[in-house]
Amino acid sequence: MSKKLISIVLPSYREEKNVSLIYNELVNVLSSIKEEYDYELIYINDWSPDNTWLEIYKLCKLDDKVKWINQFK
Repeated sequence: MSKKLISIVLPSYREEKNVSLIYNELVNVLSSIKEEYDYELIYINDWSPDNTWLEIYKLCKLDDKVKWINQFK
């Protein structure tokens, strides 16, 4: 039996300092249900002028459950 997938979409604008914080909190919560569900975190860098994209990119390299969409002007 395959697990159901939970996809969490995280719009991110000027969130450079918060990207890893929300990631850590979500992984902490989601790990408690990992027996029943699989999950993915989808960050959307929405034209953010800071280094939000870089922080998201770092997470993508560390965790294959993290995906991203990078929007630039």
